[in-house]
Amino acid sequence: MSPPSPEKALNFSYMTVPVFWPMILSTQLIQKGVERYAKNIKFIDKEIKIHGELRPKLATHNTLRLDLRTMAVRD
Repeated sequence: MSPPSPEKALNFSYMTVPVFWPMILSTQLIQKGVERYAKNIKFIDKEIKIHGELRPKLATHNTLRLDLRTMAVRD
């Protein structure tokens, strides 16, 4: 039996490309996931700075009336 001609081998390689589509898709999903993970880490870092490190020192005596996540209402 003779080996397949280069033309048939070339056509065969084109037919097998869809076999690699799931691998390409999973690679793209992993890359997007890593990008999203990095973005979330940056967000968490800024959130810690805002709600942990950057608390203002108030000059006068006050009473906390309402404490929300985004603001504190003082009297």
